[in-house]
Amino acid sequence: MRLRASDLDAALDSIVNYRNAIAHTGSVPVQSTFPDAVRYFESAKSIVRLLFEVCRDQPVEANN
Repeated sequence: MRLRASDLDAALDSIVNYRNAIAHTGSVPVQSTFPDAVRYFESAKSIVRLLFEVCRDQPVEANN
């Protein structure tokens, strides 16, 4: 499965919105449910997967 840039945008939006809600109230939003948490972590997983796909074939340079 190849992820698209729009997948990354949607995942980032989901994470930022969830984080902002927590930052604003100081706790997990009251309306937050287990499915909300699942979506948050699925979004994070999508970002990691996309970054892996982008970086997988890139040359690695050593930091000297």
